[in-house]
Amino acid sequence: MLNLNKIVVAGHLGKDAETVNFEKGGCVIKFSVASSEKYTKKDGTAVENTTWFNVELFRKTDTVAQYLVKGTPVYVEGKIKNETYDKADGTKGYSTKVLASNIQLLGSKKGETTETVTSEENSDDIPF
Repeated sequence: MLNLNKIVVAGHLGKDAETVNFEKGGCVIKFSVASSEKYTKKDGTAVENTTWFNVELFRKTDTVAQYLVKGTPVYVEGKIKNETYDKADGTKGYSTKVLASNIQLLGSKKGETTETVTSEENSDDIPF
């Protein structure tokens, strides 16, 4: 039986990336991506649906975070991770995130060049 957990998302960052450094080295870069679908109903009404994805990229360094700013278009590959947590009221909460294995900057808000970033399995000498 084949098991597969893969997601591909393209959209724009909703806010600047946040870096969380670990005591023993390395970090996780957290950001959100909005992906919108636009279509027109039969009656001519324009509709836009936006889905938000919480993304985490584990890295040895945090140099990539400086390029992940609000509004930047980005392509993300990774896998889905579901988590549970205890809420303040004692009930269970649920969250879903994307654990990124590869991201590609599709340019800046001003249309600059593209760059590709992979998770920490690759060499740390990549500038981002």
